[in-house]
Amino acid sequence: MKASVKQTATKWTEDNIIVRPIDTKSIAKQINNECHLEPEHGGKRYYVTIGEIGVILEPKRAYLDAECCGDDIENDATINLLIYEREDIDEHNHFMGVFPTLEEHFTLSEIEPFLRDPVSLKVFMGKRYNYNGRIENNLHNWLRHFNS
Repeated sequence: MKASVKQTATKWTEDNIIVRPIDTKSIAKQINNECHLEPEHGGKRYYVTIGEIGVILEPKRAYLDAECCGDDIENDATINLLIYEREDIDEHNHFMGVFPTLEEHFTLSEIEPFLRDPVSLKVFMGKRYNYNGRIENNLHNWLRHFNS
């Protein structure tokens, strides 16, 4: 009589979900060059900035930020990056726009060259991990989604 082996499914947690952070500085530089968003304008210089975004490939494809805000990537759907302008008033004072100036859309294959080394979701979240109830709830919802 053979012994039966019961396999248990992996429980996905913030420690074993792997995120590939996107090198947003390189993408911002490329967008600056393509869109010419660095013109001298009235003695002020504008820069494109993009917040920290990462791509999860397993257990389900998704992209999210350090506060666990994001979306699924179904098939080769686009990854939407919101781009904000930063105005340097002088070397010590910066003004960051509160509303996005642009929204760029990338497919996973287009973003792949910009993916950095993998880290756990917890490491990716950094100081935002368990920062407040909203972020904890966002993480809980993603974990529930990944484990469904």
